[in-house]
Amino acid sequence: MSTKQQIRKTPETGDVASRQGRARRTALAAAIIGGLVLGPLVAVGSPVNAAQGAPAHATTQGGLPSVDPLYEDDPRIGDPLLVLAFTNVPNAVITVRIAGTVIESKPVDPDYARFDIPTTGMKVGTPVRIDFEANNGTVRAESAIVINPQPVTGSVRVASMTVSYSAPVYFEVVPDKPSSVPTTGKADLMLQGRLASNTQVRTDRTGALPTVSHGPGAYPYAIHYRGDDAWSPTAAGAGSAEGTLTIVKMPTETRAQLSKTVLSQGQSLKVAASVRSTDPLTTLDPGASRLKVTAIPEGGGDRITLAEADYPGNGEEKTVDLSEFAKQQLGTWVIRTEYVEGVTARSSSSESTVRIAPPGEVLTPTATSLELDRSTATLGGAAVNATAKVLTESGAAAAGQVVFKVDGSQIAVAALDAQGVARARVPAAKLGARSVTAHYLGSAEQAGSESAARSFTVLPAVKPVDPKPAKVKSSVKASFKKLSKHRVKAKVYVRAVKPATGRIEIRYGSKVVAKGTLKPGAKSITLTTKKLKKGKRKLTIRYLGSSTVSASSKSYKVKVR
Repeated sequence: MSTKQQIRKTPETGDVASRQGRARRTALAAAIIGGLVLGPLVAVGSPVNAAQGAPAHATTQGGLPSVDPLYEDDPRIGDPLLVLAFTNVPNAVITVRIAGTVIESKPVDPDYARFDIPTTGMKVGTPVRIDFEANNGTVRAESAIVINPQPVTGSVRVASMTVSYSAPVYFEVVPDKPSSVPTTGKADLMLQGRLASNTQVRTDRTGALPTVSHGPGAYPYAIHYRGDDAWSPTAAGAGSAEGTLTIVKMPTETRAQLSKTVLSQGQSLKVAASVRSTDPLTTLDPGASRLKVTAIPEGGGDRITLAEADYPGNGEEKTVDLSEFAKQQLGTWVIRTEYVEGVTARSSSSESTVRIAPPGEVLTPTATSLELDRSTATLGGAAVNATAKVLTESGAAAAGQVVFKVDGSQIAVAALDAQGVARARVPAAKLGARSVTAHYLGSAEQAGSESAARSFTVLPAVKPVDPKPAKVKSSVKASFKKLSKHRVKAKVYVRAVKPATGRIEIRYGSKVVAKGTLKPGAKSITLTTKKLKKGKRKLTIRYLGSSTVSASSKSYKVKVR
């Protein structure tokens, strides 16, 4: 046997004895190292030969001398790289070299040697070539392994442990040490030990977890970050946020508007009310409940109930008829419209003043006109400007307030200026034709009036054409395995800051000898070439690119047998 014996490599499809021997060694290694390994041991069946791109599988056929290293899974920078080097050479001493430098030599006891190889100074994410020698260098194995970065550890911090009903829980994943690595995983909200919701954590490490599945109350909670390729997951007692989450009834605001503020006894009177949440973080408006309308004389006296009505919730407007009250009473009254506290929302109320004049009292008639600054608007775009003008029969400016309505629903209340003009902005919030009216509420001497309707049309927004995004750079890397019948199997990786998809080719000269498609989510693809001529051949790996990732290529010299 020559002093520089070339070890024959065994493919993964080798004979039964080789596969059984590897399985036995892997099982033995796992039994030896056990809990010291972060994950299962993996045999170096397909590492890259740094010199030739050839496989470095060291198990041999026919009982030839061999060195067979087995590595721990997921090695991390800064931690010792644990390797068990097996050999069938009796009484051998195994030497480990990196870049030609001897790292350590150890005798085999009885058929393997354990090495804890320092990783400090190794380049993260790049294959590191490690050579193993036995029998004074006559038996060798070449391999490469990628050292991964240390995972970022951190903890979950909650902005507030008290939220209104339907408001999310805001949180942040905070690293234990300063780090610029973004988060890409998901977080889970556990309430009473059960999963209530989950969300994708933003790259700035913040997120919002929905709570709408639970009503007001106090709940034991925990927020766990699931982790990702760069961050370690959190757990109870190990970074997760834990405690008691209190969900309270949402605060509300009742908006009520009388149809008239001055009227003669016997005229119709209505109040239109809507209820909204005043917590900007809530995702729902108050639910269904009751509206209670009461009145009390302006100078004081007993409060009387005018009406009660079901309120549908969800911010809708509800109109309640108060005409019966206006037929029976005189004078100035304060009208209170109250939203009765519901299961998920607090109560709130609004007050307005109305003057009911005797039937014989004459109020000055008024006329209200309305103009819009344009007849079309874009959905979500600039609001339409509405201008109302209220004058008496003599042409004098009226005083008081004007209510602007769109399709019968109040959108704004504005006071008349000295010229009898009131203005409002009408949002373009819904597609189609919109009808706008202005209602003058009247004053102590002037009667209320209503304008003729004016309309405008809300058109769809035209989305601007996005400029063609710049493609990100890519690079390809491949590991090879020699097969019988003049074929080569290649495992191809495409690296880019954006997910890479698309066609990959292997070329021998100008001839395509293998091709395939890298599918979404896949990190690599395995291709088998057509028959090639025996000997050393130059193969070029070509990634053809995608709409977001540029093309790239790399050539390797591969020995074909």
